[in-house]
Amino acid sequence: MDTTISELRERAAELRSGALRLAEGTGMLDLIRAAIGRVEVVGSVDLDLMVWPDVDLYTRLGAGERARFLALLPALHDRVEARGYSFVRVNFNDEYRRPGNRFGCGLYFGMKILDPAGERLWKVDLWAWDAATFDRKLAEHRQLVRDLAAVDRDLVLRIKDAVHLRPEYRGTLTSMDVYAFAIAGRGQTLAEFDEFLARRGDPVEPESARE
Repeated sequence: MDTTISELRERAAELRSGALRLAEGTGMLDLIRAAIGRVEVVGSVDLDLMVWPDVDLYTRLGAGERARFLALLPALHDRVEARGYSFVRVNFNDEYRRPGNRFGCGLYFGMKILDPAGERLWKVDLWAWDAATFDRKLAEHRQLVRDLAAVDRDLVLRIKDAVHLRPEYRGTLTSMDVYAFAIAGRGQTLAEFDEFLARRGDPVEPESARE
């Protein structure tokens, strides 16, 4: 049975509440601020367009501060575990060591964290960008917020819900494609979304797509 709009709205609200409990309620954001500095919650949490448990965080750190970033991980682990969450997996990427990569200049933790009830596995992407990349990424996110202000939120939730379990999602297909479709006003149906993708070619993989 198809998920109703009311159910999608309710789930989005529940996911956002859970995301903020994890990021803010555990003290994760306070810990990042104390260890590194400014941190911004971006992505679907800030946009309030959630269909699955995913948190995107941006902070700012230079290339020569890898040790400082890596030292943050044990403290993050201890902080969220003390609140009843469980670390399941962590990936680390150093994109400074890959000149010309598509992600930008930064360091990355991809964390899988199980909620205290053992029912929901959160994906938390923490990017520590260099200053120029941080400013650019944050400006792009804020522009997206403005662009989506006049968009039908229910349309975005419907299309995201329909495609987020596809094998290519978070690879060649991302939430940004759904946002672009809605912003461009190219239709209301999944078939029209697929036609939109086909006509514009393969989209580019975003920085948070890594597993």
